[in-house]
Amino acid sequence: MRQHDPLMSPLVWDLAHIGQQEELWLLRAVDAAGGMLPANIDSSTTPSNIRGRAAELPLLPPADAGSLRRGARRVLDVLERTDEALFDFAMVVQHEQQHDETMLATLQLRSGPPLLDRRPRCRPAARCPAAC
Repeated sequence: MRQHDPLMSPLVWDLAHIGQQEELWLLRAVDAAGGMLPANIDSSTTPSNIRGRAAELPLLPPADAGSLRRGARRVLDVLERTDEALFDFAMVVQHEQQHDETMLATLQLRSGPPLLDRRPRCRPAARCPAAC
């Protein structure tokens, strides 16, 4: 939910933006009921330097951003019935891969404690080796 660098978007913005582009490029082409994602996650209308300012750009909570992305992915059902959208689908995949790289760079730029605990999780506690 934070902007870790002025040039980088908050991670949740990137996640929601990926879904917004999937909707724009794929769903709206095959489903007139598109338009489910907010416009503030469109990179052409939202400069990166304001994406982390909650007062100017309210961010979707991570769970909502993920839910919206999953909703946009219903286009995969359409692809099973037609090959007309394969070029657009390939462009969407490439776009997501670009954002994967951007999000990795954001994680590398951030400061503070690790976001994920890399220690192995042991269950049940009675059988947990000393390394845990």
